[in-house]
Amino acid sequence: MCKIKGQILATNQITSPITETQCIGYNYSNLSLSYDGRRGAKGVKRWRIYRTKSVSSDFYLQDKTGQIKVNAKNISIQINVNRSEKKLSRTLIDVENLLLEDGTEYILIGTVNVDKNGDMEIVKEKELIIMDEAFYRFVNVKIPSMKKKIRLFIIFSLLVLFIFIIYNFGSLK
Repeated sequence: MCKIKGQILATNQITSPITETQCIGYNYSNLSLSYDGRRGAKGVKRWRIYRTKSVSSDFYLQDKTGQIKVNAKNISIQINVNRSEKKLSRTLIDVENLLLEDGTEYILIGTVNVDKNGDMEIVKEKELIIMDEAFYRFVNVKIPSMKKKIRLFIIFSLLVLFIFIIYNFGSLK
């Protein structure tokens, strides 16, 4: 597995489903507004992903050291940039996020494959994911940080409970 940060360069382009923009790839989602029934009869409104798909043509990822081809078959596009929405009804929205050759820095995680000619490309072996930097930081920094804080809070709460039990019930005989 490798992780590379760089800009994308197009080899071919495809047309996005909502804005019909020429792009390298897109993540397309159908969102549905639903009600979570935990809070009385009204519930809490939440947007839920009804369906999602990522589509991309092959491209190159370029950094300071050079460029490498990305075989984008079955790529997972996890980005929050170049976003467009199309409201279908009061409770349905289509959303697309586009991979564009616009100078945005992306982080790609995949496997480097070397063919018999010695040419290298990044392919999906276990996973092939492209993310923008903000999404990468959220998934790999903020979420683990929140999990660590929750664990510390649970340990602290158990310690306080233990001290409370010893203090109140330890002197009973």
